[in-house]
Amino acid sequence: MKIFYKLLIVILVLFLELAVVELGLVFGMSHGLMADVPYRHAERVAAFQDSIAHPSPAAEAVFQAEVRLMHRHEDWKWELPAGLFIVINGIGIYYFFRRGRKLTTVKTG
Repeated sequence: MKIFYKLLIVILVLFLELAVVELGLVFGMSHGLMADVPYRHAERVAAFQDSIAHPSPAAEAVFQAEVRLMHRHEDWKWELPAGLFIVINGIGIYYFFRRGRKLTTVKTG
């Protein structure tokens, strides 16, 4: 298979993978102030209710800290799979281009 067709196949597969990931981000992500994320949900709701019931800079700061923790948790849930995705694609592309080639050895003596 010529190098052009191999590059075309790799680009097409990466484009399709990117489209699937984008669809997952669009339909699966719930990033908001009070998103229904199980991570620290009770603490976030309590901080929100406290900031409404007793408006003060300290209560608002606690609520904003909980929201930042939620966003960091949501971001981490995508960063780890994205890193693994890149590594697996890199290995797959390497072996796709190396397929069919024989390892050459140099004889000495």
